[in-house]
Amino acid sequence: MIIIAFEGLDKSGKASQSELLYKALYERGIAVEKSEFHRYDTPTGQLIRKFLDGEYSPNQLAVECIMAADKYAQLDWFNEIQESVDVLILDRYLTSQIVYSKSNGIDTDFVLNLLERMPEPNFHFFLDINSQESMERKGEHGENDRYESNVSLLNSVRDNYLRLMKIEEEDGRAIILDGTLPIQELHQQILDKTLSLLEIKKVALL
Repeated sequence: MIIIAFEGLDKSGKASQSELLYKALYERGIAVEKSEFHRYDTPTGQLIRKFLDGEYSPNQLAVECIMAADKYAQLDWFNEIQESVDVLILDRYLTSQIVYSKSNGIDTDFVLNLLERMPEPNFHFFLDINSQESMERKGEHGENDRYESNVSLLNSVRDNYLRLMKIEEEDGRAIILDGTLPIQELHQQILDKTLSLLEIKKVALL
């Protein structure tokens, strides 16, 4: 199973592109599943939503633990599907928590230790937009939340993302895309790369 993670600032197009990729792969008969972080319909996800909306204000260490718990809540499902699924698409995953926590002053080793038993993604699509673009786009949860409305935080997160994604791109594990491109143009780039990753996997198994 190939795990593909969509990463980027809030409202960079991750949900739209993950859905388009899911449909395109499904229509080609490829065994595909998708999920997201965070799942706001779960108990841990609801806590995170309350935190982002300003209704719940624990310290940042507690927030990172809750966010990690939200990921581990899906780990059994990951393990269950890995033999029957070719591609698992995730809207946000490990890198998101790493860069946001760093921008919130949390030591990276603390978060890496929290997440060490979650499977690593095989490839990242990073949809790059700047903080102003992020803040101006309309989100699915209404008004900008405490992360979405903090321009200095978003600038720091983007810098941290780019630093990590450039390293991953050099290693062939990511591609940095212009998140302001037309949706279908972005989708075609993403689909082409995903299909090539699947071909590489087939060759490796021969």
